[in-house]
Amino acid sequence: MTTSDNTGTKTNDNDNEMTTNKAPTNSPVTHQPRYTLYGTNLTDEHLGARVIFATDEFFATADNLLKREAPEFDPNAYCSQGKVMDGWESRRRRQPGHDWCVIRLAYRGTIAGIEVDTAFFTGNFAPGISIQAANIPDYSSDEHDEWMPGSFDRFERGGGIRGSKADSDLIVKAEDVCGQHEWKTLVSPVELSPGYPETRMHHFTAEDPSTPFTHIRINYFPDGGVARIKVYGSVSVDFTRDVFGKLKASEPVPVLDLASMALGGRGLACSNKHFGVPRNLLKPGRGLDMGDGWETARHMKRPSIIKTNPETGLVDTDLGDWCILQLGTITAQVEKLEIDTCHFVSTCMYTIFDFSLLIAAYSSL
Repeated sequence: MTTSDNTGTKTNDNDNEMTTNKAPTNSPVTHQPRYTLYGTNLTDEHLGARVIFATDEFFATADNLLKREAPEFDPNAYCSQGKVMDGWESRRRRQPGHDWCVIRLAYRGTIAGIEVDTAFFTGNFAPGISIQAANIPDYSSDEHDEWMPGSFDRFERGGGIRGSKADSDLIVKAEDVCGQHEWKTLVSPVELSPGYPETRMHHFTAEDPSTPFTHIRINYFPDGGVARIKVYGSVSVDFTRDVFGKLKASEPVPVLDLASMALGGRGLACSNKHFGVPRNLLKPGRGLDMGDGWETARHMKRPSIIKTNPETGLVDTDLGDWCILQLGTITAQVEKLEIDTCHFVSTCMYTIFDFSLLIAAYSSL
């Protein structure tokens, strides 16, 4: 017999062994905000987002906030600091102030909404948070965010260190350099709920959805833990600055993937998103797995007996799915169409009937 305790941990009554639990990838809320389905997750570590500063990472590093994978909980996992948690968790604060961290977004972009997940943080979640954002002018040229004390060292070692805490002098310096930039409030101070299945997901509509930002600051009030944060929005690209400005004087304009989310491509709508959403088609590079693409559910009205068209050799049916993708900018012509079915061994699309549905459109501006 298997039972569950209030942390979501499953216990086998026969041998009293516990198994690792993984939080569902889909939000348990009845209605997901549209930005979670069609917006770009600007805090995805696989796209380049990273933490550049954190005041305290005693129990778990802030880098965990950016994981694409669902949070996990292993009841048997302990370390010298205590319970291992899959998120960012600071120690119980005894000094004046509160904990905070700064995250470099994967791309400069406008922010529509934010998802905060406290999965498995039931007695140790952050009681309250606020989220601010800034548009750092040197974002494109300062790839290591050397304006932030300790950022380059953190980058070189591959992230934060569990059990560590920034010393008071470094925190003062970090506060000082943050004060040299304008930070706008996206989420005013708000209470969080514990990480039980029915209360773990929090969605906030950004208070400033039109200004492009490069960094966000997460404030814990006063300390505690959060499993994941996803900042959804649209990539903002200035082609003169971000593309042409990086070319040498004698260098020709390259063929660009205008559907790439890195250049502002967006997934706007689709007929079916059972196994994925169209924005996955626009991520740079190869897909990580089948979950990193767009796959639809099988049509329940498909023919009971499959027949093929003798002229085309294709399945004889009018059924099909579609998605609408918006290119990053207007273009005069499309020079190349690239479709990648990596990982979709027996579930890839059979054919494309309308080439106006572009998965990757390469073009010279």
